Amino acid sequence: MSTTGLFSKEGESIPLTGIFINSKIIDFVSQVTITQKYWNKSTKPIEAIFKFPIDEAASIYGFEAYIDNKVIKGVSKPKEKAKEIYDDSIAAGKGAYLLEQTTNDLFTMNIGNLPAGKIVVISIHYVAELEIDEKNRTNFVIPTTFSQKFIPQSQIDSELSQQIQPSYAEKIPYGLELQIQIEMESEIIEASSPSHQILVEKENEKKWNIKLSKLEEKELNRDFVLKIQTKNPFQPRIWVDFDNQDKKDNQDNKDNQDNKDKKDNKDNQDNKDKKDNKDNQDNHKTQPALMVTFFPEIRGFNVQTEIIFLLDRSGSMLGNRIKSATEAITRSLNKLPPTCFFNIISFGTYYELMFDNSQPAQKEIISKAITNISKMSADLGGTNILDALQYIFTQKIESKSTRQIFILTDGDVSNTPEIINLIRQNSNNTRVFSFGIGSSSSRDLINGIARAGNGKAIYIDDNLTDIDNKVLKQILRALNPSLYDLKIDWNKLDIDQSPRILPPLFNKEKFVVYGFFKQIPKDSSQIKFTLTGKYPNGNEFSTEVQNVNEIHSDLNFISILTAKSLIQELQMIPTGNSKEEITNLAIKYGLSSPYTSFIAVEEREIDGEDQGEMELVNIPTLKPRDQTPQFTPNFGGQERFRSITPQYNGRKFQQRRSYATSKMDQSTPLLIQQDHLKRDRAGFCFIATAAYGTDLDPRINSLRWLRDNILPEKVTKFYYKISPPIAKFISKSNFLRFLVRIGLWPLILAIDNPRKFFQF
Repeated sequence: MSTTGLFSKEGESIPLTGIFINSKIIDFVSQVTITQKYWNKSTKPIEAIFKFPIDEAASIYGFEAYIDNKVIKGVSKPKEKAKEIYDDSIAAGKGAYLLEQTTNDLFTMNIGNLPAGKIVVISIHYVAELEIDEKNRTNFVIPTTFSQKFIPQSQIDSELSQQIQPSYAEKIPYGLELQIQIEMESEIIEASSPSHQILVEKENEKKWNIKLSKLEEKELNRDFVLKIQTKNPFQPRIWVDFDNQDKKDNQDNKDNQDNKDKKDNKDNQDNKDKKDNKDNQDNHKTQPALMVTFFPEIRGFNVQTEIIFLLDRSGSMLGNRIKSATEAITRSLNKLPPTCFFNIISFGTYYELMFDNSQPAQKEIISKAITNISKMSADLGGTNILDALQYIFTQKIESKSTRQIFILTDGDVSNTPEIINLIRQNSNNTRVFSFGIGSSSSRDLINGIARAGNGKAIYIDDNLTDIDNKVLKQILRALNPSLYDLKIDWNKLDIDQSPRILPPLFNKEKFVVYGFFKQIPKDSSQIKFTLTGKYPNGNEFSTEVQNVNEIHSDLNFISILTAKSLIQELQMIPTGNSKEEITNLAIKYGLSSPYTSFIAVEEREIDGEDQGEMELVNIPTLKPRDQTPQFTPNFGGQERFRSITPQYNGRKFQQRRSYATSKMDQSTPLLIQQDHLKRDRAGFCFIATAAYGTDLDPRINSLRWLRDNILPEKVTKFYYKISPPIAKFISKSNFLRFLVRIGLWPLILAIDNPRKFFQF
């Protein structure tokens, strides 16, 4: 193996040497190309595996591999079929390149059988709908890193639990290079980045170019965020995406099409011929589509509401994240009207209530709540949102109130679909708003729970940028009514609409609807619609939109986004044949999905020379910059990782739940009831959790084994009695935590390696 370059913890040379991102922003849509360069510097063929995040709203529509002056185009196939082709190709000595969707915001790139000394360049293309932030700016995000996930016991042995965990390195040989073109419908006022230093080049008032400043570090340790302010962000739009051939058929414009064909030079035709195989034809079927965007103005009046703040106090929230979350709750409480009711529930592996029942937002009660919040820390273990939500949904809603949940979390969980599904099932009586905490929070979870709960998502970074505006925006959304029972009259057009069930609509919030034309209108002036709905008091709302922007491109990105919207809706509201419908849509439009992957196969001439056995190389990433150094689970490989929640005597570790009552000591954050002990003794190691910053650390599992298999029950009960206040005291001092870790080290070593320890 070569001795040059950077190496992973296992001593392997890291083959990924560069990442370049090229993006074009057109109004509320981004087109992005990610280029990854892999170089095998070893003396043997390798299989390189790289996990990387992508915007959860993105739809990957293209994938190519470039090697030895060849272009190998990937095609979308059912996931199992793509994996089979990948394995068979490697076994036959061919090159194979597999791009798999692990979750909505995490992908895995597999570079199979890359020969020694060879370089392959991978290009990944996607489009995504862009959101509008609290200051009415277009928000463009490129995720660059992801955090370790909390694995609930139900998933501990699943394949997914292994696929979603990152592999970190202190240093990596690749960094962020990017170039962004902006084309807006309205005049651009400002383009800024709260995450990176950027350089701005202005072509004209509506076209700007962005790149990173030469002074900016290129490390992929935080998401890139770009904010674009325009002069008229509330301008309604109808984007129409006609395939050129469909337009020809409908308008019978053969002469124009012939003229276009004459302009196609020989080189372009040659390139087209290379792409025209059966798979690619299947993967590039398009259908005329439209995208509707507008910002209705709704008459506002406050409604009586109950707001439950659900605060993540898991180990991954240590440091700036818990400070940001508690600050957001504090500022929210100060903005609540006296007619509002509220409660604060914090969660980790179990959950705690601040009050037995929701309290009126009176000055003295809010003051007491803020005092309690200021004492909270990230000391409750894993990120078990599900149990806390299940508890809330079983509680009675305050009389004459609407219930809203404000979830504040970094979203580092593996059971995102279960959480989203639970929220969706209760969306008829509870709205959910989410606060993504930290620069690398999971947008899949944060956006997903807001979408399922008919709410909105915001993100709070370490610097608390615009926190007052963000908090106020969420409070106003919760207090003011939204339109419901929404319907669209398409003015006699035959449209396959998505989403089919329209979500509630907030005042001056971006409202987007997609649709496929079943028959293309002859004139763009025919394309208009009327939106109707109802206020909570029963009054009717109606507005008409007609402002068509016609798009002509080989990409047909509105069609791709429409297919993505249909897939997203099928995921959110599954049917008996959802998997089949999603698979068919993804293959028809050449997209990634939960059930499809991109596969590209490189044909090679086998010369008979044995290049040696292929080596597996897992490519590491950088730890998120805002992830506190104290949170270092360091699972150390697959088998070590699988012991996060091991079985003890055939029993899995049962997660704890704490119910705060008036009799409980509110100053004790970790309280275990006696009935929990009787039911199952496999609970928390409070002191060790305080020392290591998370109950996911594998060293704590060693102590659990000692407690559950060696210690008498009386000793365990005594431990539960005295350890919570001790753990709370230790957690307040980094020095004390360090001393405890030093003290526990010999004990853990003796448990893990008794023979070596006692010989020593």
